[in-house]
Amino acid sequence: VAEVVDGVTRQFMLKPEDLGFERVDPRRLAGSDPESAANEALRILQGERGPKRDMLLVNAAAGIQVAGKASSLLEAMPLATEALDSGKAFETLRTLVKATNGDRSVVDGHG
Repeated sequence: VAEVVDGVTRQFMLKPEDLGFERVDPRRLAGSDPESAANEALRILQGERGPKRDMLLVNAAAGIQVAGKASSLLEAMPLATEALDSGKAFETLRTLVKATNGDRSVVDGHG
């Protein structure tokens, strides 16, 4: 990971265990066809647990940190977890689909 703070770049290794996650075979994180990946994402947004959820949480935490809502990945992890576990992330997706005139049947049959 490379992090820039006050113009200073710092590089470090981040392991799943550093964030409380189990190390898994990378093949378990591999993507699939777009439709299957979308369905899997919906299941994760609705509470399915596993290594792909863990990866989603790390990426969400990174976004929270970059947005300035947390000063570190570790500080951002509980915020990401709350957004996912509370259902706020899924409701945000529903709102986005509706606001963009997307296919609401994709999310209306879930949650």
